[in-house]
Amino acid sequence: ALELLRRLVSIDSVNPFQTIEVDGEELGIGNETNINLFLEETLQELGFSTKRQIVQEARIVEKNGEARKIPERWNLLAEKGEGERALLLFGHSDTVDVKDGWKTDPFLLSQDHLHGRKIHRGLGANDMKGGLAALVAAVSRVDELPKGWKLKIAILVDEEFWFFFLMIRRPPRSTLFPYTTLFRS
Repeated sequence: ALELLRRLVSIDSVNPFQTIEVDGEELGIGNETNINLFLEETLQELGFSTKRQIVQEARIVEKNGEARKIPERWNLLAEKGEGERALLLFGHSDTVDVKDGWKTDPFLLSQDHLHGRKIHRGLGANDMKGGLAALVAAVSRVDELPKGWKLKIAILVDEEFWFFFLMIRRPPRSTLFPYTTLFRS
């Protein structure tokens, strides 16, 4: 899990904490694509089927005479096994920005000691890249699921700012929650 954490920390997924309003719609300027691509490939190698749940389409918009690229943003959904029952594990792929006073390269996992304990530092190592590394390490050890069970993973975008992962376009009369709706086909 430590090598996976090292790789995740090296991928810049800083949320720029920016939105832009265009024609009454609030659009998020995200930065999760590269980490989601890495996690998608990793989970596929572990035998999971994956799906990209688009929460915002990519587009170029003009604001105040300036063209701005709005990225596509998507939740990563993964599934393994068959059956009616499921265990859902979830996390998010964006991090906060680098704060003043950061003393090391935020994209290199470093080791330190605190109160006599070995700790690892890196941007997102505590929230949420350490959790994602633990999640992937745990599911990599699952060779067989109990009969009738699926293992589902949801890695969501924009937890740090506007919760754009909730902005899933739905037909009228559909519900956004509970989380099981994230896996609706």
